[in-house]
Amino acid sequence: KPTVIFFEGDSTAPIRVDNSMVFRASLDRAERLPSEHAMPGFCQDLAQVYCGGDVRVRPYRSRPTVGFCGHASAPKEEVRYALLQHSPRWLLKLLLRLGMSSEIAIGRALRRRAMRRLAAVKGVECNFVVRQRFWNGVYGSDGQMNLQLAQESRLAFVQNLLDSDYALCVRGFGNYSFRLYEALSLGRIPVFINTDCVLPYDRWIDWKRYVVWVEQSEVDRIAETVQEFHASLTPAGFADLQRSCRQLWDEWLSPHGFFAQFHRHFEG
Repeated sequence: KPTVIFFEGDSTAPIRVDNSMVFRASLDRAERLPSEHAMPGFCQDLAQVYCGGDVRVRPYRSRPTVGFCGHASAPKEEVRYALLQHSPRWLLKLLLRLGMSSEIAIGRALRRRAMRRLAAVKGVECNFVVRQRFWNGVYGSDGQMNLQLAQESRLAFVQNLLDSDYALCVRGFGNYSFRLYEALSLGRIPVFINTDCVLPYDRWIDWKRYVVWVEQSEVDRIAETVQEFHASLTPAGFADLQRSCRQLWDEWLSPHGFFAQFHRHFEG
């Protein structure tokens, strides 16, 4: 019988099961199999949990505020990322032979690079809280969670989203951004860096209507892209877009919304 598989994890390795459809959050578009489809990172309804179900619409200001609260790389990892991405092949081979590691957390390096570029432009307000460890180190060396630190870190994360017009959303270990869905649930506009991702329902959703779309190769122009996007909006349009982001999450990307639209994959 036909099988539907749901895979929750960071891996992009193919799942080869005959006569199946695979739904997963982490996908590389260039290597995607015809049987693979994107699903969201299912997150809390942050507006319901922290805002009583309301979208706290931010007023339009001429300088857009871009927020980020989370784990990013050390500067040396960003340098290594730049070398791996832009060095001529002969120089790259030499650097590797001299001992430079080819292993790198692309998402962490891209986050730091994007934040550095945003901070260099006066026309963008930056609201960055950079953590040195994943989830602010809430797990100790014994594997136990520090519940108080976890709660404080979560509140800081949500407050950072609420205090920002735009949310910087970059892949993590997997090739997808969980933060993308959390931002949309609060009615915040994502600044999405596309690392050859596959987004849910991209046959039906015009994603570029809802996010500031930045290709990985254009991350050095991220500040200018945000400024141009923001300047194209009227105050009323800015408010409407925040509500539309929340509506998109509610109707298509929340657990209820995703499965309410799920039949589309089997029609035509």
